Parts: sequence; structure tokens; C-alpha cells
Amino acid sequence: MKKYYLKIVLSVLIFAPILIASMSSFAADAKEGQARQEPAQQSLPKEVASDTNKDGKPDRWEYYANGVISSVAADTNNDGTIDEKGYFEKGKLVKVEKDTDGDNKMDKWVTY
Repeated sequence: MKKYYLKIVLSVLIFAPILIASMSSFAADAKEGQARQEPAQQSLPKEVASDTNKDGKPDRWEYYANGVISSVAADTNNDGTIDEKGYFEKGKLVKVEKDTDGDNKMDKWVTY
């Protein structure tokens, strides 16, 4: 039971800081863009890729629907394949999937 809670905490710790930082940055960019553009000219991102480990390649992708985050995919072990996915409903994290053994199949699931 303690391992299960530890995995939940680790999943939240992995996604929460990155999500908060990216959402804050997105909100600041959106607010700045509103001051420069007319409402009809604004466009919201559908996908945002980030290089969190600074190796020059994206290792985290955020997907948006109508300006609200819908999912996140990440390569947390830097092997070049996605090994963690998070799904959102109305901007809130509802499910995390993780490939813990490197076989490219999700084998851990956490639902919030």
C-alpha cells in the first residue's frame, strides 16, 4: 500500500511543477498577446513541445483543446520514447499512465 501511495506522489511530483510552470508561462504569454492583438486574430496552441533536460530534443509534449490542457506525454528516462502520459478533464489531471519497465507498454495507471 505504501508503494502505491509513493507512486502517486511521484507522479504528481513529476507532472505538477512542470505543468504549473508551463501553465503560468502560457497564461502570461496569452495575457501579453491579448494586449497586442484583436480578439479575432488570437490563436491558441494545440501542442507545446518542451526540452526539459536541455539536450536539444523535445521530451515533453502538452496537448490543448480550445486553450485548455487535455493531455501530456513525456520521456522521463531520456531514452527517446514516451514513458509517461497524463490525461486531463476540464484542465484537471484525472489519469496518469507509466511504462516502468521500458517495453513501450504502459504498465502502471493512477486515476485521480
